[in-house]
Amino acid sequence: MKNSIIDSHFVDDICRIINEGQAGASKAVVSVAITTYWNIGKRIVEEEQCGAMRAQYGKRIVSELAEKLKTLYGAGYGKRNLAYYRRFYLVFPNYEILHTCVQNLSWSHIRLLIHIENEEERQWYLTETISGTWSVRTLERNIASQYYGRRLLVQRTDQSSAKTKEDVRKSPENFIKNPLIADFLQFHQNSRYTETQLEQALIDNLQQFILELGKGYDIYAVRRGT
Repeated sequence: MKNSIIDSHFVDDICRIINEGQAGASKAVVSVAITTYWNIGKRIVEEEQCGAMRAQYGKRIVSELAEKLKTLYGAGYGKRNLAYYRRFYLVFPNYEILHTCVQNLSWSHIRLLIHIENEEERQWYLTETISGTWSVRTLERNIASQYYGRRLLVQRTDQSSAKTKEDVRKSPENFIKNPLIADFLQFHQNSRYTETQLEQALIDNLQQFILELGKGYDIYAVRRGT
C-alpha cells in the first residue's frame, strides 16, 4: 500500500467545501422552484381576470392548462399542483414580502401554510415555523392539533384569571353581586364574604366549571394541575 501524500485535514476541508456547495445548490434550487410556482400562480390569476366570462373561465382554465402542461412537463404540473400555485399567489400576492417570509421554507411548508384560511393564524404559524425551524412534520402536527387556537385560549384564560383576582382583591362584595358569579360559587348575592373565603370558593368550584365549559377548555385545568 502506497503511503498517502495528503493528510486527513486536507481531505476533510475538501469534503466540507463539497458539502457546502451541495447544500447551497439545493437551497438555490428550492428558491428557484418556489419563485417558479409563484409566477405560474400569478399568471393563472391574471388570465382568469382577463376572461370575458370570468366565472366559467376560471373553472376551466386550470383543468385545460394542466392537460397541456402534463404532456410537456409531466405529472408535476397537473391540476392539483396548478391549483396550489394559484392559491400560493393569492395568499402571497406581494413578491417582496413573499421572498422575505418564505426564503427559508420548503414548498411542503408553504403548501401547508396557504391552506390556513385565517390570515392572523397563518402569519403566526409562518413566524413560528421560521423562528423555531419547524420541520414539515412538526408544522403539520401543530396545525392539525390546533396549536394556535389552544395557545390563544390559554392566554385569554390567564388574562381572565388575572382580572378576576384583581376584582376580588379590590372588592369581594362587588364581585359577588354579579348573578352569574354568585350562582357559580353558590353564594347569596347580598351576603358579605372575606377575600379568603371568596378565593377558596373559586378554587373549590374551578375544576367543575371548566369541565362544564366542554372540550377545549380542559387545557387550562391540565396547565394548572387541577
